[in-house]
Amino acid sequence: MSDSNEESLMNLETMRKRRQCDNQNDDRLSDLPDCVILHILSFFDTKYAVQTCVLSKRWRHLWKRIPTLMLHRSRFTTKKRFTTFVSNLLTFRDNATALHALDLVGRAWY
Repeated sequence: MSDSNEESLMNLETMRKRRQCDNQNDDRLSDLPDCVILHILSFFDTKYAVQTCVLSKRWRHLWKRIPTLMLHRSRFTTKKRFTTFVSNLLTFRDNATALHALDLVGRAWY
């Protein structure tokens, strides 16, 4: 086999390996159905779940349908920020989605 043929075969092999590596870096999370993503998000603190939803256009409104709300006072620097977040969360939440659990954690502000 000539040097140019060997070189061509090596280039083809290199390209094939690169393509395999690229396929391994595919975003498989975005391919999941909404119900699976919602299930995963239901394990997050609600503040972080809402923040996570801004990472993708498709997920932008998913936070409105999370069936489990975990609201931890310690995630907020002031009482006002906490109450504003909870108020907005309950106002804009999809009312057609059943709420399976509500977890409020933290001591009261004095």
